[in-house]
Amino acid sequence: MLLREATPVPLPNPFWGKVRACVCPEDASEVSRSLFSWPQISATLPHSPTTHQRPDENMKDKPNSARIYDEDGFRRRAACICVRKDSDEVLLVTSSSRPEQWIVPGGGIEPEEEPSATAVREVVEEAGVVGRLHRRLGTFEDRTHIRRHRTDVFVMIVTEELPEWEDSLGIGRKRKWFKLEDALNMLRLHKPTQHTYLESFALNKQKANV
Repeated sequence: MLLREATPVPLPNPFWGKVRACVCPEDASEVSRSLFSWPQISATLPHSPTTHQRPDENMKDKPNSARIYDEDGFRRRAACICVRKDSDEVLLVTSSSRPEQWIVPGGGIEPEEEPSATAVREVVEEAGVVGRLHRRLGTFEDRTHIRRHRTDVFVMIVTEELPEWEDSLGIGRKRKWFKLEDALNMLRLHKPTQHTYLESFALNKQKANV
C-alpha cells in the first residue's frame, strides 16, 4: 500500500487550503504507476501514540502544539523528500535554529493527525511547496543523547512552488533545489539520520533506473 488515506485536521493557517488539496490517494496511485515502481523498504511501526509535553532541546515547536510519543518514548514525526518530475534534484530548507544548515522539511505529528497529512502540512509550512504524495519511504529512528524520534518519511512530487509561505514570512526560512549528491554530502555532516533518508531514496531510485 502506497499511502493510507489521510484526514486533514483544520488549522488556523492561511496556507492550510493548499494542504487539504494535496493528500489524495487516487492521485498518489496514478503518479506511482506512471513515474515510479519502487518497492517499499520499511514497515510501519505498530506503536500506539500518546500525547503529552516533554522538554526536547534543539526543536522549535509552534505555540500550543502537542508532541506525540509512542509507547517506547519516541517522538512521532513525519517528513517529505520533495522531488520534481524528470529531475535528479531534491528540495531542502534552512534550519530554524541554524540558518546556515540545510535540512529535509518535516515536523511533529499532531493529535488525531495521520503521518501523511503531517508530511504534507509541514512541506507547505516550511518549504512553501504543493504536490502529490507518491509513496512512503519508511520509518527512520533517531536516537541520541538529546532526542528520540521516529519519523515516517514520504516522497512528494512537487507541482507548485508558492512565492510566499508561512515560514518564509515568519522566520525567513529559505528553500533551494540541490543535486541529490550535493544534498547527501551536506546532510552527512550535520544530519546523519536525514542523510539516511536520502540514501534510501537514492538506492531505490537507482534500482528503478529513474
